[in-house]
Amino acid sequence: MLNIKGVQIIFNGEPFINIENFSFDTTKTYQVIGEEGSGKSLIFDFLSGIHRPDVGEIDFDGVSLYDSGFMELSMLRKKLGVMFDVPGLISNQTVYQNISLAIKSKNITTEKSLRLVIKEDYLAPFGLDLALDVRPSEISNQQQKIVSFIRAIISKPDFLIFDNFTDFLIGGH
Repeated sequence: MLNIKGVQIIFNGEPFINIENFSFDTTKTYQVIGEEGSGKSLIFDFLSGIHRPDVGEIDFDGVSLYDSGFMELSMLRKKLGVMFDVPGLISNQTVYQNISLAIKSKNITTEKSLRLVIKEDYLAPFGLDLALDVRPSEISNQQQKIVSFIRAIISKPDFLIFDNFTDFLIGGH
């Protein structure tokens, strides 16, 4: 559970966002909707632990996003997946290497070759099976988002936060 407790975000000396108390259930899907400049991405930054609110606390399963030690925060980040508008792929590795890193980190084994699994099971549904051996810079930003999304899903976080990221799911690919 991601919990917001009495959070206030001040912008230009004035309270901009006030959230008394709210809990995000990890079994549900939430969407923050608002006009441009209304603070959606700002809320994302606070929920992902990038910025600390001026007042209040945000925790995930009782662990503070801001007051945790290094090891505790590292373990927390494995449970809390964050997807930015700019995909976080390893630029000097191929699409195959980026995805295989996630699979290997979860100790997933397959009867088919890992290369075939990534190509057929993960990339082909998005029409990216030909991108297996290219680097992220050689594919579009939209395609990079898809590869980053695949990596995130493989890592199976308890809670996944997207900021301007899922347009490929809505409008096709």
